[in-house]
Amino acid sequence: PSRPGRRYTFRIAAYNAAGFSDFSYYDLKLYAVEPKVLPAAGSVPLEVHLVGGGLTTTGYTVYIGRLASDGSVDLAKSKKCTALVNLDPTGTRLRCKAPSWVGAKFDLIVHYKSGIFEQIATGNSWIKYKAPEILSLKPALVDPPVPKVPVTIEISGRNFGLDSGDVVGELVGKTPLPCNPLVVESDQKILCTLTPVTPEDTL
Repeated sequence: PSRPGRRYTFRIAAYNAAGFSDFSYYDLKLYAVEPKVLPAAGSVPLEVHLVGGGLTTTGYTVYIGRLASDGSVDLAKSKKCTALVNLDPTGTRLRCKAPSWVGAKFDLIVHYKSGIFEQIATGNSWIKYKAPEILSLKPALVDPPVPKVPVTIEISGRNFGLDSGDVVGELVGKTPLPCNPLVVESDQKILCTLTPVTPEDTL
């Protein structure tokens, strides 16, 4: 049987009376995304510039995250963009809403799947989220620590994100005390519960 031909999204060739040129093959490829720096709360529109997209968003998913070692999307380290729309019937512009997250140097990943056919295009380290800022603590002054008696600190600021599972915190002193639990109430407010273990633990 004949071998299958090259897989591609589309191909272009030029011709005149002398004949045809070689084909140039095009598949899914990313060129740019705006913006590249995102607030931790997410929900801002992302516009992705690419080639090889389709007429609709059917089969397409946009992620911010990481690829696995086998080249697939690492779903444990990636979050999906929402409200995906196609801005151009020639398949060159997509728009979606960024997920809430924290961290820097994430990949932008466009994944297309139709039956057994699958394509992935990646913008390596294109995306970063703004760093958190602490503006105030309440209470800022507490009584001397009592072992095993928890103290809850309200932290106000910005760019904390929306998911408690994305954030870690600790009080750095003579003995570091982790926030346990740490509860993200909003992008501007965190509740950190500190439990001293010994009287020497400084709050």
